[in-house]
Amino acid sequence: MALLEACAVLVDASGPDPRQVKANYAAFHEAKDGITTLSASGTLLPTSEGAHQLVGLPASTVFPFLRQSARSAFPAVTAEDLIPSVRFRVSSGRHSCDAHFKGAFTIASSLAAQQHLLNSSHEWCAGRLLAPGASGNASYPPAVHASLAVLEVQGQLPQGAEATWSNREHAEEPLRQGQQVWACGTPFGSMSPRHFQSCWVGGHIANAVHDKDGSTGLHLLDLYSLPGMEGGPIADSSGALVGLLGPVLSHTTFQAQVSTLIPAASVLLSLRQWLQQTAASKLQRASLSMQLCDFATD
Repeated sequence: MALLEACAVLVDASGPDPRQVKANYAAFHEAKDGITTLSASGTLLPTSEGAHQLVGLPASTVFPFLRQSARSAFPAVTAEDLIPSVRFRVSSGRHSCDAHFKGAFTIASSLAAQQHLLNSSHEWCAGRLLAPGASGNASYPPAVHASLAVLEVQGQLPQGAEATWSNREHAEEPLRQGQQVWACGTPFGSMSPRHFQSCWVGGHIANAVHDKDGSTGLHLLDLYSLPGMEGGPIADSSGALVGLLGPVLSHTTFQAQVSTLIPAASVLLSLRQWLQQTAASKLQRASLSMQLCDFATD
């Protein structure tokens, strides 16, 4: 489990919020001098050799810091779509680094499975329901709960991502109902004492949620996850990475909450597609810039 714990991180997102509007979307937060800090668990993602480390975290932590005009375009957002003065900090054990927001991607299979489940019953929603007076992130658009925000670490955290994610896209054995799993995360984020960092909770695969095509996009778990653990890695009994802790599914009447698992293979597939699209977009911008320069010198 030590290898998996090495890729589990804590992310703090801070930004101006003089009226504490953004605080209403979180199960917990810190607010001081007009600055609100939201926290989440995250996971180091695989990158190419020599590249900056990337961290994936629930997009619901970043969404309230997007400009209102950019939210309708989600997940096609960049750092330019953030409100001014937003800062990100990534921590792993005693190590801590600043990070830059690179964008977000939706895990299509998980979104389809989530919508297939929620559309069958209007009494369930994705995200945590909070006390009266706080809307909670359950009010976010559906895609937000099936998406990861991506941060680029400015520095170096203890590396564990490459070995942890290796061969996950083509895992030979699918997850089985009743299989034991373990989730790692930091409940209550920066509000919690340091001994809450990288906590483990255990449980079992309760069921699989399929999309309309029959593909498994989500697994339901019988483990109880505390607020802030979403986005952390999940391992099987051998310590192998099998997925990420997804959004909690909440019942609007009985206050029941069910934890979910997003399969690692789905995360890797969506991450690879996003990286390819990002690289293609950079090439297009570079080509356009060169064309503009050529035009200006003519």
